Amino acid sequence: MKGKLFLSGGGDEIEGKSFNDIYANAVGPNARVLYVPVAWKTANFDECLKWFTATYGIYGFQIEMLTDLQNCSLEYVMTFDTIYIGGGNTFALLDDVRQSGFDEIILKFLELGKTVFGGSAGAIIFGKDIRTAALGDGADTNDVGINDFTGLDLAGGYVIQCHYDDKQGDELADFANKQNLKILALSNNGGLVIGDGKIDRIEPVREFVPML
Repeated sequence: MKGKLFLSGGGDEIEGKSFNDIYANAVGPNARVLYVPVAWKTANFDECLKWFTATYGIYGFQIEMLTDLQNCSLEYVMTFDTIYIGGGNTFALLDDVRQSGFDEIILKFLELGKTVFGGSAGAIIFGKDIRTAALGDGADTNDVGINDFTGLDLAGGYVIQCHYDDKQGDELADFANKQNLKILALSNNGGLVIGDGKIDRIEPVREFVPML
């Protein structure tokens, strides 16, 4: 993977600002950003765009929103410097990304040296398995009925959890043991930067591994 992948714990514009600053510095001023809020199925996308513009406009981003993945092409996406995949329902997002073929577009985009940002659900889909999304307060429900929970697996074999706080610790440790999976749990102001063959942890990040 020649590009860089930013995975955010899902904090708001205040909690997540330090991580957002790192992302903005990586893509540079006046970057063309493709904002993808499709995980938020009940949202008013115009309101999503207002939030995104208010939060990221300070970096001088040139923002365009994509709400229909079905007719998206690699040629279109390559006109942008970065893709930003927002939060919402992780199961619905993974289903949408798979059914549309947008997962292949994302992978090619990264292979060609571009940058992708995933926040909350948008981060979890890049792990090995997405079932952590069904854990903790405000857990996602699998309303779309998918049976394959395999994520895009670009996080070094780790499963990703977002919005982590210490109340989730026992539940995540139990999940890691029962499923034989290793987890990186990102707090709202934490995240990961993946690229150049390494994963940089922007704290706070908690690791859970199977106790065999």
